[in-house]
Amino acid sequence: MTDDGLPVIELPRSLTCLLEARSAADADVAWRAFVAAHSRILLHVCRSIWRAHDDAMDAYAQVLDHLRADDHRRLREFARDPRCRVTTWLVVVSRRICLDLYRRRYGRPSGDEEADSRRTRRRLQDLVAEELDLHEPVTAENDETDAPLRHSALHDAL
Repeated sequence: MTDDGLPVIELPRSLTCLLEARSAADADVAWRAFVAAHSRILLHVCRSIWRAHDDAMDAYAQVLDHLRADDHRRLREFARDPRCRVTTWLVVVSRRICLDLYRRRYGRPSGDEEADSRRTRRRLQDLVAEELDLHEPVTAENDETDAPLRHSALHDAL
């Protein structure tokens, strides 16, 4: 217990090694260890928000990107004053990131909008996204001079 009566929270070794890494190579090794230790819980959170496998994996990649951004800024802020276990904190943070992604794709529900209307709008968004393959690489076989223009038009349509 600390002086103010709060329990002392021990940081996991994977997080301590990550935050104390002295070189880029050490940081990469520590990051891989941290991800290996906590991937299961992060994937569980992503799958609880996103039912489709590809969407859940995209959300998982976004969560990892957010945790790694700015030299692990979020993890460093947590480690300064941990008030809960790191797994609890990861669940809350990854859920917020997943919900932000969900809202970015489908928007926020309004109070006047009915559940059927929201489902219809989500399905429409999914169908539009399925029909437009924005990540199709341009190869020599389908090399067209208007490919950049078509790509821009598809992106604008989405």
